[in-house]
Amino acid sequence: MKLLTNESVDALARHFCDEKSPAKNLKDLELGFDTLCEKLSLKFSPYKLELDQSRIGGSKVSDMDALKIYGILGQVNGLRLTDQRLWTTLAFSDIFSAFAKSRWPDALDPTKGKSTLRTHWFASTQRDFQRNHVIASEWWVAALASRVAVELESQPEKILAVLRWNSDFTSNILSRPTQTSSTTLLSCIVGLAEEYRNSGKPYPREELRSFFSAVNFIQGRRSLFALSQEEVTRVIRPIWEKAIGKALP
Repeated sequence: MKLLTNESVDALARHFCDEKSPAKNLKDLELGFDTLCEKLSLKFSPYKLELDQSRIGGSKVSDMDALKIYGILGQVNGLRLTDQRLWTTLAFSDIFSAFAKSRWPDALDPTKGKSTLRTHWFASTQRDFQRNHVIASEWWVAALASRVAVELESQPEKILAVLRWNSDFTSNILSRPTQTSSTTLLSCIVGLAEEYRNSGKPYPREELRSFFSAVNFIQGRRSLFALSQEEVTRVIRPIWEKAIGKALP
């Protein structure tokens, strides 16, 4: 797949999100990608993204989810992780456009469309891509789930459900790169969260924030990256139980 140029991304943003752009422009979201590109004279950069075509064919909107998106895109590394050309192209592409609109139907609303598109189609910072962008945020959380599933010898779907236990939990995970960069530490946290989640207790919002702060404090004083899963759990579990309590009596 070819990626739009920066100038074309800006042109799309002006067409759909500019304060002076008419609300009727939102109807152009219903156009096919090629038709939209032709209408706005959009151009493509020389860079291409290789997609897993075997995972695309016959896909329905109802079948599209974070793990399917991750499977289609595969590994996205380096500067591409925050490449606005990449994620904007994907959001408007025929492959993901229907999913994007089903995820954020307000994009077609005359009063809410501009702000919805600005937030979820045109993210520009890593924080925005991880938390808000309609395609990038799905890819990020699925990438984490896939890593943890390998570490814990579990199913990615099961890990994804834990990572999406609560939007606050997801945000806490994604906003702490020093913790998510260690698969061992992240797997430990997910394992503890799964235990607590399965206990049926209410989501411990404030207690979890105290827990993540305490983990940051520990990380600043000792290296957890070189420890095994068992060793990390011995360090982290007492912190979890002090901040949140045991999953079961």
